[in-house]
Amino acid sequence: MQGIVVDTQRKLTNNDLGSVLKNIGIEEIRQARKKRLVISMLTVYGDDSSDARGVRTFSVAGILGTQDEWDALKLVWVKRTGGKIFHATDCESGHGEYKDIPYDERFKEYKDLTKILAQTKMIGLGFAMDIDGYKTFMPDPHENGPYYHCFSGVVMGLAETAYFHVPQQTVKFIFDINHKVKYNTAFLYENYLTNIEDWKYSSYLEDELGFATSKTIGIQVADLFAHETMKHFDNQSALNQPHIRESLNALFDTDRFKCFFYTKEYCQNFRNKYDALERGAGQVGAISKNYKKWLSEHNCQDNCENKTRYLIHCETAN
Repeated sequence: MQGIVVDTQRKLTNNDLGSVLKNIGIEEIRQARKKRLVISMLTVYGDDSSDARGVRTFSVAGILGTQDEWDALKLVWVKRTGGKIFHATDCESGHGEYKDIPYDERFKEYKDLTKILAQTKMIGLGFAMDIDGYKTFMPDPHENGPYYHCFSGVVMGLAETAYFHVPQQTVKFIFDINHKVKYNTAFLYENYLTNIEDWKYSSYLEDELGFATSKTIGIQVADLFAHETMKHFDNQSALNQPHIRESLNALFDTDRFKCFFYTKEYCQNFRNKYDALERGAGQVGAISKNYKKWLSEHNCQDNCENKTRYLIHCETAN
């Protein structure tokens, strides 16, 4: 996608999940598998994260894996957390279920969980938005705009990943249940992203978007990567700290986890394209002609929402 800065620093040294599973019998995994229906599809769990005050950086991340991979990870994850509901911010700051746990123990648990995720064969994409850039430049900014923009990036990116997965399979998206955005996110997914006619990856999306609470292990796993994505962008942009956190470096080393950043420059460039559409109304310029053709093909009205959809469509097509 144009206008998105990608930061993946180092190449991989991949490890086998078997080293993590050495204390869990293979029979335990088989018995767990028998208790559920095995569905032939890929599953993505997604969650979001923001800085402490929610004013600098916002991120959404998704983790894609097969049912076998999620089954195996769940057993190891629960064993390491002892059944606690993991929240990355709580684990780092000593709140929630980590309130009375000493820092050294919390740090060790966070590090171990990151290592467990890195040693799977799962794929992760994280998208972060510069909130000030969004509010300053984006047309018709609204409170949950960064969520929808980052959410779309995760879905589009992992749909493309599903297309190249061997064997090819459809992908089911399950996101943390956020009541402020649940309805509009489901509408965006089920009425737009799954129906982009000239985007070949849309056919790899399951028709309905799923939701789950943080009690679900997949949501906890996605929360860790969403937090890492947010912290990395926040450290680099807002706090001017260019170093990469050790935990994120462990994920980057696998070459299967990537972060995409919607910077202020991206937001400004997006706004410039939007303004060009506004100025192009009634003119014969290429932008105006292509936009009008797109409106006609999709039976859409000329409004702010559809200008934004069209520009995202142009990014997807490139």
